[in-house]
Amino acid sequence: MKINKSSAFYLFLILLNASCYSAKDSLITTENQLKIIDFQVDKLGNYYTLSNEGVLNKYNDSQKLLYSYSNSIYGGATMVDVTNPHKILLFFKNHQRIILLDNTLSEIGTLELNEGEYFTAVGLSSDNNIWGYDSYAMQLKKLDDKGNVLEESLPITNINPKTIKKSKIHNFGQKLLINDCKKGILLFDNLGYYEKTINLQNVNNPLLSKNNLIYFDDKNKIIRAYDIRLNQDLTVFDNKKLNLENATNALYRREKIYIVSEKKIQILRNTGLGF
Repeated sequence: MKINKSSAFYLFLILLNASCYSAKDSLITTENQLKIIDFQVDKLGNYYTLSNEGVLNKYNDSQKLLYSYSNSIYGGATMVDVTNPHKILLFFKNHQRIILLDNTLSEIGTLELNEGEYFTAVGLSSDNNIWGYDSYAMQLKKLDDKGNVLEESLPITNINPKTIKKSKIHNFGQKLLINDCKKGILLFDNLGYYEKTINLQNVNNPLLSKNNLIYFDDKNKIIRAYDIRLNQDLTVFDNKKLNLENATNALYRREKIYIVSEKKIQILRNTGLGF
């Protein structure tokens, strides 16, 4: 009997549910027990916690604290983007400042965003420039490290700057994603052209892998997977075993599940998922 790729994929999902989350988990806690407002994992497996007091900590894969950074001038950052672990972006939305850090969390650049523009969301681009959504012009703009505009989209009228979650533009190579708390997921190509809106709510820390969107539903406290091509949910995660009732965030990255509460992070390894 011949099995097509789609059937094989869904058979794989059914079989892996029986074996997921059996590996021993580990636990890390933030230095000084500060409340975590953002948590990210880079492509090398390092973890980053951003606290409500503006402290950014970097841990390696063995849960060892490597470096810390804070800024007494601009206060707490709004979010951190670790798409490039050698060029980490911190966004200070209220001050319209971006600070760039190297892999030791040392400053390598500071960008004061242009007067006459107001950026409500930013993120690194695939070519190591910076995407930003200018809510005054209603445009996505690609900036270099000096703030020069390299590219800009046509006006995008279906974005409400007040409802962009965590002021972040997510970059997944050929796709950009803006998470709107009210409208859902707005999908763009890597040139900033709008493609479509995916009607999903309560999305936190999304991961787009091929056609699969994996995210933490922060209202229902579960991890979901959604096929954006077929527009349907996938049964992948056994949320009863994950015990997410007290989670403020959860991520699936590098075949691990990270469960974040206000002051600690639980890491489930070897999930067997191949996204």
